[in-house]
Amino acid sequence: MSSSLIQQEEKYGRRLTMTLCYVSSQDETHTVDALRKQTHSSCGWQSEKHCAYPQELIFHFDGLVSLDLIRILSHESKISSCIDVHIAEPSEKEDQSDICESYTTAQFVRLGHVRFDLNTRTNFMARELKTVGIKRMCSYLKLVLRKPHHNTYNLFQQVGIVGITAYGKVSRNYSSWLDVPLSVPLGEEVQVSLDEMSPLNLDQPNNVPNAGPMDRGMAELIEKLRHLHALKAKAVREEDYDVAAALKGDIDTLGRAKEAIAALEHEKKAAVQCENYARAKQIKQQIYTLLNSGYETEMRKKGAPPVSTKRAADPTVPAPVAANTIDNAVKMPVQPQYNVGRTPSVPSKHDETKIGGRGYYDVDDALKNKDEPEGNPPSANQAGPMGLSEDGKGAPWERKLNQLIKKNSSEEGGPAPLDRDAVSLDTTYEKDFGIYCAACLLGRKGTFREAAIKAIACSEGFKALTSHTTTAADTLLIYLSSNGHGVSDPVAGVVLASCDAVTALVSSRLSDAPSLSHMSTGMSMLVPQLVSRLGDANNRVRESVEAVLVRMARSSFGSEKIVTALLVDPDKQGKKPAGFRAHLSRIKLFSTFVDAFGVDRKARDNALDVNAILSKVVIPSLQHSNGEVREAAIKLFAKLVVLQPKVAKPYMDSIKPAQQSLVEAQIKGVKNESDDSTDDDDDDSADMETDTVSVQSRRPSLAAKKPTAPIPKKPAAQTPKKPAAQTPKKQVKSAPPSRPSESASATRELRTCQFCGEYNASFTEANLDMHYVRSCPMLCPCPLCDQVTEICTLQKHLVSECEGRDLVKECPRCHEAVRAEELRTHLAAKACIEAVASHSICPLCHARFKNSTAGWRTHLAKAPGCANNPRKYDGSGPVQ
Repeated sequence: MSSSLIQQEEKYGRRLTMTLCYVSSQDETHTVDALRKQTHSSCGWQSEKHCAYPQELIFHFDGLVSLDLIRILSHESKISSCIDVHIAEPSEKEDQSDICESYTTAQFVRLGHVRFDLNTRTNFMARELKTVGIKRMCSYLKLVLRKPHHNTYNLFQQVGIVGITAYGKVSRNYSSWLDVPLSVPLGEEVQVSLDEMSPLNLDQPNNVPNAGPMDRGMAELIEKLRHLHALKAKAVREEDYDVAAALKGDIDTLGRAKEAIAALEHEKKAAVQCENYARAKQIKQQIYTLLNSGYETEMRKKGAPPVSTKRAADPTVPAPVAANTIDNAVKMPVQPQYNVGRTPSVPSKHDETKIGGRGYYDVDDALKNKDEPEGNPPSANQAGPMGLSEDGKGAPWERKLNQLIKKNSSEEGGPAPLDRDAVSLDTTYEKDFGIYCAACLLGRKGTFREAAIKAIACSEGFKALTSHTTTAADTLLIYLSSNGHGVSDPVAGVVLASCDAVTALVSSRLSDAPSLSHMSTGMSMLVPQLVSRLGDANNRVRESVEAVLVRMARSSFGSEKIVTALLVDPDKQGKKPAGFRAHLSRIKLFSTFVDAFGVDRKARDNALDVNAILSKVVIPSLQHSNGEVREAAIKLFAKLVVLQPKVAKPYMDSIKPAQQSLVEAQIKGVKNESDDSTDDDDDDSADMETDTVSVQSRRPSLAAKKPTAPIPKKPAAQTPKKPAAQTPKKQVKSAPPSRPSESASATRELRTCQFCGEYNASFTEANLDMHYVRSCPMLCPCPLCDQVTEICTLQKHLVSECEGRDLVKECPRCHEAVRAEELRTHLAAKACIEAVASHSICPLCHARFKNSTAGWRTHLAKAPGCANNPRKYDGSGPVQ
């Protein structure tokens, strides 16, 4: 450790040796071994992709230590929303010996938790460093990481820690530790302090993978490679995997070219040192060939246009590489070539299309026209090189607007003129927006439609329009709400641009826009169209629509019309049933509106109606066949019960017993969170006081920006509790240890099946899931959809929730599910057992018993069990 580093860490005291002895999971490429090194390039540990939460890391020290504080450096994008801090004090047996007991038998005590910022303010270019005061004697430290913050960079919902350090004093050393399956010492190699471990700066070409020393000739190639890496990352974030796959091929091609050029550079330098200038010149020509032709060779392999006519006619222009691979290009003999300018080829692939407006490649139109033969003239409705002129009719406002459209568009030509029928039907667009803009809005190319909407909704374009007409905003809203256009457009980019335009109008971002009261009619027409896009399969479209609806509800436009539209069942809005995403977004919006406007109509005029939400949204969603929809509905139900118990609790009787228990458990969680937030002294709800530092690179371009300041905290309130942890300067409180009885009962409840009541010490969350799927005698797979369902509610599931519910009908006499083609015969036979409210009938063996939870458990989970149950009554597994 360098002397400067020692000086930086002196203020925290003596650094303790920590060893990682347990981890829940680890990513294949970012294992716990990364915590051994503390260097500039360290990326730290990351959990496995799509792991179960919470994730745990357990560390032991060299012995019994007096732990003063710990410092945790979080990953820049894979950020845990909350980390619980636990310690284990030595047992009596450990006090009498120098052997540390296993961490599996250690009694951990929770001290509190710390929360981490979303990191959106730094655009994920900084890492948050927390300094947490402890001031306790311990031998083990456990960190419990909760679910991560959602962001576009964390595709696989992982959490990560770049570095951890601990400071204090060793009171007594241990000679050995029992049952340690993992032993990873932290900080074996320390080159920098945690304060200097900033994330890689992706804006600098030197951060391109494998970028080594190279001369000026490599600068353009490296810039292309960096740019393609950024485009591929963006395509992956937007789930545009076709573009990502194409870009990956181009990156591999440039990578091979870069490696070949680097090898040739070394060979050239060796030739110069030996004064073999003829060989150096040959190598120089080879490098020149690779730089100018290597990338184009791969493009021609993918179908790029042939060599330009100028090159074919002029023998002095360098010829393309004859071979189709980089390796052959390196070995080919070099002919004298001259630095003569070349005519650029006409773009025909998305890789060579210039970037404009959106900053990413759009292959929608390329995919639409991929079957058309090359060389054919554009059709009447397609934009070609001879499209409409940007000048329009020559008015200054029209030229300004058209220039903005051209700037936002990646197309070479202009839009094709509209046919006479379209012009006669849409003269309003021509009158307010001009011929060129109207042709873009009503044309077949999505890129032109998107560019036109962006130009109208920007400050410059809207200012130009308002100098010409006073109805620009109304005309824009009419277009955005019309069928097949704007929000209803089939192209995702046009929908995103439409959402941005609505946001600009609602947020008063356009200074010349009329007030919302004047645009209320157009906004009202837009609401049903926005609601209809909530079930879109594109995540970005769905999130943008949700954000626009929330923005509109919080503006002077109000939430009434939006709530009215959301109360309508999505499955009844169209001819086809809506997907589960529409129901999820609907519930998510209602949860947001409940938080924003409340449910007490006496306190606020725009408060929501609990009865309407429960009867029209929550209860129907609890019967949905998708599990995510039911889970979201349960959370909203619990929130409404906490806010309005008198109104919401009567609805509990209309749902299944299992769902009732889930709602009650969710209510307890909501109340506990509310109690925790009430007891917390700081704004971010962390019950351990911390010092927060933003770790980021010091770049010249960021020098003028203000540093990100930590969120100010309220002064700690006086409390009679004994302080258990403190920062270097401040005393903080610690959560009191749980009573043994409370801890034992809570543990037993977590390890007990909620259906059959079986307790098993080995019931973890994963083992309980296996118990539900394979062994629980109260559950069985649905015979139509294989969903694991309670046997007591199997009949109701079959007729109302099952994906195959169309195959069965409910008998009005016995209320059992009967195959639709057999219902008439079933009714005529009158052999079924008539249903009564006081008794239940087992759907497996048709035994009759009193309608109660105890009755079902006696029949299914006690000896001898149901004769037709495929699972054993004692929960030991399926019947052999």
